[in-house]
Amino acid sequence: MAVIFVVDDYAVHREALRGFLRRRGHEVVTAADGAEALEKLKAWRPDLMVLDLWMPNVDGLAVLAALREGGTPCPVIVMTAVTDGATLRRAGELGARQVLLKGEFSLGKLADAIVGALPAGVGGMVGRVSA
Repeated sequence: MAVIFVVDDYAVHREALRGFLRRRGHEVVTAADGAEALEKLKAWRPDLMVLDLWMPNVDGLAVLAALREGGTPCPVIVMTAVTDGATLRRAGELGARQVLLKGEFSLGKLADAIVGALPAGVGGMVGRVSA
């Protein structure tokens, strides 16, 4: 089992991901924007973060930059509707392990990305999902 932090301003996405990940045996914590995420990260370290880029208050790029500056060893999967190449490249430069576009999203792609991003032995029951 992994502790996975889902950061997305859209409540429907947060709750859908929470349910998907909990059914696979993971503990899930959520935040509605980058400011809330950074506050929670002061006292707690997840095994993995699923992060949106477009959010109010503090956006996902700022969260990635703060993680990098703080030396926080948390793999991050960006899941976003942003399709701008420069923004997506910047997410990679700031340490995102993978970028999943919401317009092309599938649970199978997310499950594969999680398995690939989690440290060995932490993957728990994410497993492959049939599309």
